[in-house]
Amino acid sequence: MVEYGIDIGSVSLKLAQFTDRKLIRTEYHKHKGSPYNLLLKILQKIKSIDRLILTGALVKPLTDLLGALQVNEVEATTQGVLYFYPEAKSIIEIGGEDSKLITIHKNSIRDFASNTICAAGTGIFLDQQARRLCFDIEEFGKVGLKSKNPARIAGRCSVFAKSDMIHLQQIGTPVEDLIAGLCLALARNFKSVIAKGKEIYHPVVFVGGVAGNEGMVKAFQKVLDIKPEQLIIPEFYNCIGAIGAVLATRDNIKFPEYKGTEEFSRWLTRPKVIKRLPPLNGRKKWHPQIDMSRPRMKKIAYLGVDIGSISTNLVLIDKNGKVLARKYLWTRGRPIEVVLEGLRTLKQEVGDLIEIKGVGTTGSGRYLIGQFIGADLIKNEISAQARAGLEIEPEVDTIFEIGGQDSKYISIENGTIVDFEMNKVCAAGTGSFLEEQAEILGVELEQFGDQALKAKSPINLGERCTVFINSEVVHHQQDKNECENLLAGLGYSIVFNYLNRVVAGKKIGQKILFQGGVAANKAVVSAFEEVLKKEIKVPPNWDVTGAIGIALMVRDLGVQKTKFKGFDLTSKSYSSRSFICNKCSNECEINEITIAGEKPIYYGGRCGRYEEKEKSSNSQLPDLFSLRNRIFFKTEEADGIEIGIPRALVFYELFPFFYRFLRELGFKPVLSSPTTRKVIEMGAEISGADTCLPVKVAMGHIQSLLEKKLDKIFIPSVITMPRKNKVFPRSFICPYVQALPYMAQALFGGKIEIYAPYLYFDRGRAGIEESLYRFGVTFGKTRAEVKNAIEQAFKYQDKIQKEIDKMARNFLHRLNGPAFVICSRPYNGYDLGMNLDLPKKIRALGVPAIPLDFLPLDYQILKDDFYNMYWHYGQRLLAGAEYIARNENFYPVYISNFSCGPDSFLARFFKEKIGKKSTLIIELDEHTGDAGFITRCEAFYDSIKGTKTPVQTKKINPKSEVHKDRKIYIPYMCDSARVLASAMRYAGIDAEVMPFPDEESISIGRQYTTGRECLPAIITAGDMVKKLRSKDFIPERSGFFMAQGSGPCRFGQYYKLHRLILDELGYTDVPIYAPNQGPSLFDDLGKMGIKFLLKAWDGICAVDGIETLKRKIRPYEINR
Repeated sequence: MVEYGIDIGSVSLKLAQFTDRKLIRTEYHKHKGSPYNLLLKILQKIKSIDRLILTGALVKPLTDLLGALQVNEVEATTQGVLYFYPEAKSIIEIGGEDSKLITIHKNSIRDFASNTICAAGTGIFLDQQARRLCFDIEEFGKVGLKSKNPARIAGRCSVFAKSDMIHLQQIGTPVEDLIAGLCLALARNFKSVIAKGKEIYHPVVFVGGVAGNEGMVKAFQKVLDIKPEQLIIPEFYNCIGAIGAVLATRDNIKFPEYKGTEEFSRWLTRPKVIKRLPPLNGRKKWHPQIDMSRPRMKKIAYLGVDIGSISTNLVLIDKNGKVLARKYLWTRGRPIEVVLEGLRTLKQEVGDLIEIKGVGTTGSGRYLIGQFIGADLIKNEISAQARAGLEIEPEVDTIFEIGGQDSKYISIENGTIVDFEMNKVCAAGTGSFLEEQAEILGVELEQFGDQALKAKSPINLGERCTVFINSEVVHHQQDKNECENLLAGLGYSIVFNYLNRVVAGKKIGQKILFQGGVAANKAVVSAFEEVLKKEIKVPPNWDVTGAIGIALMVRDLGVQKTKFKGFDLTSKSYSSRSFICNKCSNECEINEITIAGEKPIYYGGRCGRYEEKEKSSNSQLPDLFSLRNRIFFKTEEADGIEIGIPRALVFYELFPFFYRFLRELGFKPVLSSPTTRKVIEMGAEISGADTCLPVKVAMGHIQSLLEKKLDKIFIPSVITMPRKNKVFPRSFICPYVQALPYMAQALFGGKIEIYAPYLYFDRGRAGIEESLYRFGVTFGKTRAEVKNAIEQAFKYQDKIQKEIDKMARNFLHRLNGPAFVICSRPYNGYDLGMNLDLPKKIRALGVPAIPLDFLPLDYQILKDDFYNMYWHYGQRLLAGAEYIARNENFYPVYISNFSCGPDSFLARFFKEKIGKKSTLIIELDEHTGDAGFITRCEAFYDSIKGTKTPVQTKKINPKSEVHKDRKIYIPYMCDSARVLASAMRYAGIDAEVMPFPDEESISIGRQYTTGRECLPAIITAGDMVKKLRSKDFIPERSGFFMAQGSGPCRFGQYYKLHRLILDELGYTDVPIYAPNQGPSLFDDLGKMGIKFLLKAWDGICAVDGIETLKRKIRPYEINR
């Protein structure tokens, strides 16, 4: 009997042949985007098949076509491993886009976990990084084994890891340290995202394509603390699923008869129903131009160097701005080597014909290279790109720039930057994304645009995250005839991502320049023109505009004597090393570059101990954040029962209160040390859920207390904070923060004892006293003692706050000139370890950095349009927006976190309130590379120079009342929507439920949202816009229904988001009827009143009952 097991994954196809129950051979093929076509070729070559068993992500549609049996891939992997290693207790499988942890007990699966939509911990991620560093994946791991000091790279998200790696490349980190750091990052990612605190029993069998990477084997041994003999790599590690598929079906009595390939072949040629976009016809005969005039006689020249994530560019210009020579080189993770290579080539080509009068550097590696070659000017890439654009087209008002890892939008008025934006943590709209997708489809990047323009029906891939779009590409790649349509769809996708996530509703003018490496891609240029219906101009030398811009800027500077070290620098030897500075708890990784005969150059520190560039910072500006923390976290020697306090989350606002409370009860509070890189890494690795960074940091602080032998930890569950104004009915904090003690208890188990009184500070003493009393009773304290401790705690908190307020008033009184206001939650702004000491980077520009709570905020001003802002920090942020908008010298820097739920709404509300005033938004996560932060701050400072006009804040329409002369459209959020419509009609209001949401709802919704909001908000926004566009919609006789709530869930803010979208589209007079389910419900119901309420209640209860029965019966139905 001949049995074949075939495992088709997103990247490869694996085959195992058994003859008479013996394994005969295995095969491993990368399918390069055409898995089904490859499978057809393989099957057609096989002469005899008695049984065909399939497993893997892409086999579901094939079983009936081929007459095959399908096996779940977890079962297949397990059976394959146990066949060779019956003693195995755990299995780690990492393939192209999948990662799994399987634990085994008594030869059966005990538990398993896998990645969801994130490809960070998978083989394709390593493949991408190997290509970026110009290594074959086969030698990638071996090079990493040479590392003595692996780099620290974030591992939770592939985008963050890329950001770290790019930053490390630019500061000269040795390539072997980068590779070892990537392997360790992937292993840590597996531990924190897949394992999530699960016990990994030994011995462990490591399978999947990545198991062949020696660097990954070493990384898992270190991160998971596995002895080499306990981590087994099977001989057939990359085909174990195909082997196991056959073994898993050995006991099957019934087997389908193999049908051959005829029906399968017909199926491959059958047309599929796919969402399409218009063809790209605009640029078929167009080609980007290089404009360069080599000198024929000796000329004065200026050198610009742009060190980017993917490429490093060198340009020489003359005094008239003409390009004399240019070099476009791949950075390859070796910026110093590449710059030297570029200088060497320029010397050979034009060295005898030029005299360099000035040198400038830009890009993410500008500081290191600037020091290395002797730059006269070091400037951010936003300003450099704008300068080049203005030289090329003086009337330009908009610049799109898309490079390898970054994309930028620049708005210009009267020759000055007035607004800008950069991609934050998403790489979907960048060149590296296109490069990765082209690799998957087996297309040369140079041929991408031409092939895409041949597409007759581009596939609509949307504008989502690179991982989502990659999944779409994998889904469609089965049909090789769709390759051109996929390429055109990817061109559209770049444009949709860029417009919706980078431009995000900002002004796009009429004179648009498209700069950066991606501007050479005909598909992307044509897609921009198709979507915007505007002409897009790609300038000559489109790919080196950053270098041209910085060269022009250094020319304009009028340097009298250049610092340039000359072309002879290329003949000098240099060495590099990295080391950990242990002078403080930051434990910075310092890179040292030594050129023969010169002082060493240092890079990578936070405090400026080593770096020359830090000496230029304005030391006269006070560090308000450190000064505040010194006052706020003041502690004294004490005796008593030791109890730990993590320096995180609510303690950045309430530490004095809890510290004094515990001291009064006889405890010795032990505060964890300030956040360090080690704390962040510990928190990220041990967190059992994929939360925001502040929660992970809190877990790291708890772990640090545990390492100090503290077994009692005080983490109150603070539900609400003290109300700032009676305008707001509630003052909630984020549910993640509320739930911290319960998550910590689940994570740390019996290792520590967590004390978690639940507290409602917005209810006054009554909201906290009983719970704190129950805590005190545990340690034998009386009610009187607890009451006194609470009283003293409030007094101490008030005393500390008054001291800080006095410092704030004194500073504001002396302030003269522009200042950046750090708009954030206290645990984002004041945690200088978590935010990479962003205030210091701002002060280095010569600009004061002020905490938001130093400002005298007026909360009463929010009563009209944000009366239902139930988030405590939302109230502060929006009141801050009002204050900053009205004060000409203040400019906001909004610090958020990637995946922050409330900020997915608040950031938009903040920008609406601030009006036309420029706002810089920075998102934090566990990436260490701060080059992007510095670039944003520098460019933001350049954009606000000379602008001191206060702006009028925007009012967002308050709630609307229901009117009998309007039809109310209700989104179909659940079956109860029909009940609401019926009850409204019963109460005399014309109401209609909108159609059930579809893909178009999501697609439209994403055009008017940021993508960070929760999915129901996006879907309902899409449904409303879809209704606005329908032929039967009459604005003056229509309205929408969207209930609101009293928090803390984001649902209560949906109606505000929808209001903004309708206003943006010009439907300011179309009301949104938004009754609040909270205390104001009866007032909000207005004319419908009790008549509506009783009928709606009866109907909703009936629907809930039917839904319950459906869920109870459906799993057991025989005929479905």
